[in-house]
Amino acid sequence: MSLTSAAFGRLVSALKQSKKTTTVVESCCGGLIQSSIMSQPGSSAVFFGGTVSYNTRKAKPLLLNDATLHADLVQPLTSGNAESEESLYVRSKVEHTKRIATEYCKQMGTDYAIAESGASGPTFRPEGLDKGFVAIAVAKRDAQSGKVEIVKQDVVRSPHNDRQANMRMFADAAAQLALDAVREDAASEILEQQSCTDSAYHFDRATKLRTDPEALSSLANDAKYIVLRGGKSLFGDGWELKFLNHNEVQSICNATGASVETTFLGILDGKDAFFGADLVGGNDESIQDVFDKDDDGVHFSDTRTGAPLLSPLHNEIALHATALSQWQRRNKFCAICGGPTELIHGGTCMKCSSCGTMSWPRQDPSMIAAITSQDGDSILLAHSPRHPPRLHTVLAGFIETGETFE
Repeated sequence: MSLTSAAFGRLVSALKQSKKTTTVVESCCGGLIQSSIMSQPGSSAVFFGGTVSYNTRKAKPLLLNDATLHADLVQPLTSGNAESEESLYVRSKVEHTKRIATEYCKQMGTDYAIAESGASGPTFRPEGLDKGFVAIAVAKRDAQSGKVEIVKQDVVRSPHNDRQANMRMFADAAAQLALDAVREDAASEILEQQSCTDSAYHFDRATKLRTDPEALSSLANDAKYIVLRGGKSLFGDGWELKFLNHNEVQSICNATGASVETTFLGILDGKDAFFGADLVGGNDESIQDVFDKDDDGVHFSDTRTGAPLLSPLHNEIALHATALSQWQRRNKFCAICGGPTELIHGGTCMKCSSCGTMSWPRQDPSMIAAITSQDGDSILLAHSPRHPPRLHTVLAGFIETGETFE
């Protein structure tokens, strides 16, 4: 049995990036969650420690010496209906992990607490239980109010009673559940920050400057550049755009053999000019190596996936630049005569070098809608193959000529 897994690598990395901490209370995993966290480099910055309460009768000192928490563990729930002994036992573990995760998060002063309790096998106490299961709960402390509440909970059932295999399976499930909580929390914080920033910015597309090559040339030297590579944008260590200056873009081209197509995007608040810089040709690895040497964490990522996590201003710049660069890549030849085209008007217009026909990015009508239940409590979401796992969105699509929105 491995001491750690990829799931714990992702969890520790997410905690470090979010600057959050956690504690752990284990039972049937026997300390594997804690050792899996500690096996990851840098875990001391995010892991405060924890406990393993295995012998239920002797576990009170390990449960904050709290008589109520201990009673939850040793005194099974009672039921006046036809609930089976197995179902009652599982439900008691669900309730216990909720309480112990909440209390440990409060007492340890961490941002999160992970608690698990269940049965790994190979033998089981309740009648009807012959395979392993675990109840997992993740508690979170609100950064503003200090209030602690359960944000994630799950019951994982194993198809067998192999103790060691179940311990690994249950530990990894706990890591994934905690990772989901950390990532959702980070996304919420980003969205909250967005609502408080860029609220009064004015990004002027400055269309009058597009036909003035001299003005664009004078702006280019001191401008900020969003760097593109196909449908991807350059991000910093986290979900923010990484802007470069003119000399830095040229240095990348010189070092990698790539060429660059620049597009004038606009001017922010009447002073800062922004350009798109689409890197064409060259080698992906050599381009990434340039950033790895100087800035840890700088990377290219799909614009459509990352844009929703950006501030309103950066979202506008990223989508604007990516749309223009994709249009430029796909329209190298004239649709009328087949002659080669050239970019004019700051990269926002194509002109055929043979017949002189000019063309601009097309506008595709589309729609997006939230389909909800009649009571408003449910919403229909869909998962696209191009999206990361667990990312679901409302329904959207293009509208054909003459087609209604419905």
